[in-house]
Amino acid sequence: MMKEYKLLINGEWTDSSTNEPFENINPATLEKLATFQVASEADVNRALEPARNAFKEGSETPPLVMTREKADIGYDSFEAALKKAVS
Repeated sequence: MMKEYKLLINGEWTDSSTNEPFENINPATLEKLATFQVASEADVNRALEPARNAFKEGSETPPLVMTREKADIGYDSFEAALKKAVS
């Protein structure tokens, strides 16, 4: 079964504005592996705007706050892995 992939823009899978497919083909077997949506310049701009906003927000966050948030995420992941290993 051939997979079809959309564009991931701002955390959501969405169709491209071109609706133009690109087929990924295995050159050894000529089997179609997947279909991807071809992004237009407008699609790229739609993706860049939220990325720029996130970068700006992140760069304005004090380093200590970011470090604490990352530590919390790491600790939560460690706890989840430990619980899974013990059970």
